[in-house]
Amino acid sequence: MKDLVRAARTKYTVRSRMSSVKGMSIGKARAKMAQMALEVDAIGYLVEVSGHALMLREDGSPWIDTDPRQRDGRKILKLYVVYQK
Repeated sequence: MKDLVRAARTKYTVRSRMSSVKGMSIGKARAKMAQMALEVDAIGYLVEVSGHALMLREDGSPWIDTDPRQRDGRKILKLYVVYQK
């Protein structure tokens, strides 16, 4: 995850927002992510779950997922918001 965050920081601003979704699954956090995107004008999210990484759109829908699922109950380990510099 450190490598993904560092790579994203070369063109975008990346900030941790884990405290706002602590203890949530990806499915539960999608509404919260959509709300946060409006507040900070986010373009997406980097999310770490157990053994996988995801890139989500600003509304919380999957953009890139290394293990796609229909109903996503995986717990979020780390969440970073990505927006323009």
